[in-house]
Amino acid sequence: MLVPAFTFKLEDTIEHKLVTIGKYDGKHPSLTFGTNAGKVCIHSPHDHVIAPGGGSQSQTRSLNINKEITSLVAGRLDPAKAYDVIITGTHTNLFAYDVDKNADVFYKDVPDGISSCIFGKVQSVQEPLAIVGGNCSIQGFDFQGAEKFWTVTGDNVSALALCDADGDGKNELIVGSDDFAIRIFQAEEVISEVTEAAKVASLCPIRLTKYGYALDNGTIGVYNRTSRVWRVKSKHKIRALESFDLDADGVPELISGWSNGAINVRNESTGEVIYKDTFGSAIAGIVKADYRCDGNENIIVCGVDGEVRGYLPSPNGEGSAGVVGDGPEGSTGVRGGKFAVSDGRDTKMIQKLNEKKKALMMELANLEVLAVDMERGTGGSGGGLGGSNNIPSGTDVHHELLINYKKKCCELSLELTTDAVIMSVVVIDNEGGIFDTDTLIHTLQEPSSRAKVPLQPLKNVAASLSVQVHVGARPTSESLFVFEFNVTLPTFAMFVLNDKEMNNTPPQSSVNFAVGGVNFNRVVDWVEQSFILTDQLGVGAGGVQAKFTHLGVGDKNEKLWLQVKRDDKIKVKIGCDSMSVAGDVIQDLGKFLKLEELEAECNFPTEMAEFSKVLSNVTEFYSSRAKLTADMADSSQRVKALVVRAEDARILQEMRAMRSVYAYLYTLNNSLVGEYAARTTNHLALLGALKEVNGMINRASCLRIGRAKGEVVRECRKAIKGQEWDKLEGIICKGAGARR
Repeated sequence: MLVPAFTFKLEDTIEHKLVTIGKYDGKHPSLTFGTNAGKVCIHSPHDHVIAPGGGSQSQTRSLNINKEITSLVAGRLDPAKAYDVIITGTHTNLFAYDVDKNADVFYKDVPDGISSCIFGKVQSVQEPLAIVGGNCSIQGFDFQGAEKFWTVTGDNVSALALCDADGDGKNELIVGSDDFAIRIFQAEEVISEVTEAAKVASLCPIRLTKYGYALDNGTIGVYNRTSRVWRVKSKHKIRALESFDLDADGVPELISGWSNGAINVRNESTGEVIYKDTFGSAIAGIVKADYRCDGNENIIVCGVDGEVRGYLPSPNGEGSAGVVGDGPEGSTGVRGGKFAVSDGRDTKMIQKLNEKKKALMMELANLEVLAVDMERGTGGSGGGLGGSNNIPSGTDVHHELLINYKKKCCELSLELTTDAVIMSVVVIDNEGGIFDTDTLIHTLQEPSSRAKVPLQPLKNVAASLSVQVHVGARPTSESLFVFEFNVTLPTFAMFVLNDKEMNNTPPQSSVNFAVGGVNFNRVVDWVEQSFILTDQLGVGAGGVQAKFTHLGVGDKNEKLWLQVKRDDKIKVKIGCDSMSVAGDVIQDLGKFLKLEELEAECNFPTEMAEFSKVLSNVTEFYSSRAKLTADMADSSQRVKALVVRAEDARILQEMRAMRSVYAYLYTLNNSLVGEYAARTTNHLALLGALKEVNGMINRASCLRIGRAKGEVVRECRKAIKGQEWDKLEGIICKGAGARR
């Protein structure tokens, strides 16, 4: 286990994720945290005051926000100043505070709300920004509170981090959201995206192109660019994630804090636990700083009950940290009262050898069981290996993906090459988030040599599935053989070619674009790879046309018509009444063809009509909000005046006048409560409408690739700021050029 270098207890409780650290005087780090009472507390161990009985005590200051705090970070925002400021986010506002001068830096109204915040630079802006994520939007503010960056994402932002995810030497913005996606932004453009199995809870950079992630379902792991290195899942909730070189080998480890108070330090390459510790309460946050100002950086862990522990790296392979041993009998490697840390290469080698030993021991045990069966057996069935439980030699599994029109799903069809029987099938979603669960288990009530496993992917995402087929010699076999293989599920597996019985009325909406410098056969290859084709494509001299329908539940199934024409440039028309589906098609096609730029024009009459209503609602909500705010301000002024009058009456002992004033105050207070409830309702409605606006902009940007995609986002933001709603609709349909 870990042994802390220092520990202390704070008087206040600490809210989850509201922990940061900053040098507010430019020299000494101060631990800063938020409480459930709407306060920001600053613990400064280097600022001492005289205690009432003499001596000294550490000073803890507090800043009253008087609102629920949703995010808290500290950092250097003004390049001209050599000290940090505090950024506090609430559901409606962003507040920057200069601790050293005890002064506000700026106070911004953020209608999209703030759920996550970090300090740093984005590639399109030179100066450092306070980057905040909210209701489907990401904004960046400079030291004066001016908005310098804005873009949209697929859902509410739940985590932010900066990391050089593509290895170009510049940090990209990594965004986790409630729609299970981790997106990598280069300026306003999404350059890559991965889908996980649950809401993204936390992100943190590790080194180079590696970054750690945590999900709301207890999963943590590491990505290298867009490839997952490893992941593990716990029954507990993740509360904090940070990277730190705790074993002094030059490579940071991934440190996670959990709801049960556990601290785990994992190897960033393998996910192996190398250190552990436990708190008496859930973990609130993990930060790092030279908190003792002795030249050694600490990793500082805070519990929600106010307990704080600091840990140092282990110098020269031995020190205050303890390695979780995998040696004989679970030994921990205690040496002379201290926990020894062996050389990193030796530890990894021992772990690999232990894993290999366990695998060989299990294989040996299985062979011994088979040997006993062979001695007792009568030769088995089908000319197998000799035991009654052995399957025939040459048994293999053939598989293919089919479409089941009646069940409205795609199916994984399995067939054995011998007369052995399939007992059950396990399908594991390696990517996560494609199905309701990560693992699908299909058990055959009547085992046979054939099986069909229904698959209903929830998203239009290509997925790698690991399949385990459990095979027995006969239905009553106690020993089963496991066949393992991988299956790639196409991106649009739930879309099938129309048959004669399907409705062939064309979609009302469409997207048109042209692609130059691309071989027509490459587009055909993409169609064959991205869909499960039940018939041959009608490829002719003029091009190809394919009509697909989604196998959704209900009568209203989504249509997707593709028309590709050969010309000087390949002209593509996508007929689809869902802008989201059309965007998925364009992004998948662009990825397959490796397109760097693509401009498109679209026509979605139904969605745009609904969007016009949303824009009208936004205008009404803003107008109502301004009126409610003005009314509340007037009422507040009257309350202040009445309080003064009541106090004057009390001093003059005019009891009747005082009772009259307080009666009016009571009525006015009830009115204020009602106005506040109305303003809250208005704010929630405005938040929902803005989410739809940001979602529409995100879907519109996904109809383009490269620079055109980023320009649509920027021009839409300009139109929103100027309340130019007609131009906004034109930008969505015609692209960024429609505004000019």
